[in-house]
Amino acid sequence: MKRVKTIWKVFLAIIIIIMGMLILIPVSAKNSKPLRCLIFYSNVKGVNSMIAQAAQKMETELDGDDDIWLSVYELGEESYSSFETKADIAMELDADVLILSGSAIERETDFQKLEENQIKLILVDGDMKESGRCAYVGTDNQKAGQQGADLLEKRFEDCAIGILSSSVNQENLNKSREERREGFGKRIEMLYSDFGENMKIDTELQCSLNSEKAVESIKDMIQTHPEINVLFCLDSASGIAAARAVKDMGKKEEIYIICFDMTTQVEKEIEEGGIDAVLVQNVDECAKGCIKILRELYQNPDSVKDRQDMFECNIITVD
Repeated sequence: MKRVKTIWKVFLAIIIIIMGMLILIPVSAKNSKPLRCLIFYSNVKGVNSMIAQAAQKMETELDGDDDIWLSVYELGEESYSSFETKADIAMELDADVLILSGSAIERETDFQKLEENQIKLILVDGDMKESGRCAYVGTDNQKAGQQGADLLEKRFEDCAIGILSSSVNQENLNKSREERREGFGKRIEMLYSDFGENMKIDTELQCSLNSEKAVESIKDMIQTHPEINVLFCLDSASGIAAARAVKDMGKKEEIYIICFDMTTQVEKEIEEGGIDAVLVQNVDECAKGCIKILRELYQNPDSVKDRQDMFECNIITVD
């Protein structure tokens, strides 16, 4: 009889434990807080920015997700240029994470508000370590420069190159151009010295902001260096000017043009054969990288610190 009572007590204890677990499980789920993320973007006329495209893909992927709540806002140019406005909106909406384009942030920006309100910052399309961002997701610009050199190596036995850039003075764009130039130059040098490829950089030119002057200066450069058969353009503006200059000179069949970044005008030049190849940022990889980091932050808010997730460009060619 005593043994029966003991077994009965053990059985009751097991029932109580199971019931307690069943009660705690829904309470725990009920109290779990979703990760609230905001993305701001502003499309300049003729430029569908990478952050806008990535945001669209992220919205599709995270639609109906209970763990991550994503809100995307398009702001007017004035509001978008103000970091203060974006930070205030993020605080008002009780956001946990803010995703911004690093190319739209000034170096002297005060990021203290985000830190004080425990809002994590993810940057895309332009990095700025001093922002205190937990992660940067974007293009490896040095690798992109190497990709441009490898494309030429596959297409040409002899390659005389003119390097062009526009004089648009924007800090993150300047840095991107420098990194692209460095990656391209190192790869060309290696192909020439280590593999005996007949590839060399003949000259470099920074074009005027004035499109007409830019076109004329490129024509002068080509006339001074008639051996040039490739124009490697470090941004879209110089690529468009190069296409016009080469077309005006009737040298389209003689000079191959590569540029960076897809704009409405670059797309038109690609379709018409004015630009032969464009290196564009990989929007799919950007969206995937941001979502991966958001999922990690949802699991542990302190799991992501000073992270860089970088990827190669996509290459679009006429053929």
